[in-house]
Amino acid sequence: MKWMGTAGLALAMSIAATVNFIILLRGVSRLVSHFPWKSIAGTMARSLLLSLGMSLMVAHVAGFLSPGDALSGKFYMAGAVFTSIAAGVLFYGAGAFYLKFPEALLILKAHRWMKYPK
Repeated sequence: MKWMGTAGLALAMSIAATVNFIILLRGVSRLVSHFPWKSIAGTMARSLLLSLGMSLMVAHVAGFLSPGDALSGKFYMAGAVFTSIAAGVLFYGAGAFYLKFPEALLILKAHRWMKYPK
């Protein structure tokens, strides 16, 4: 994977996480009767859609913030990386609330009943 560099490492990690998820999901489904496959398939489809949109957003912002000759310092690059990732996370979060992810809606409900120290 040397020819792919860090992109290859990220791809390998995401493939490994997906395979791990599938193996664990199959194991849990054998233990639980009436496993909610429809709900999980819907969540996975929405998550894949948002992940694609998030990756496009990160690539667009990163391309927009690519350093020129004068601005190629380490702090500028760190800021560009942070900004592009933040834009992707905001895109994913807004999309999760727009598509009414059950997990995203639980975050709002949890905020209402949580007791914060004074």
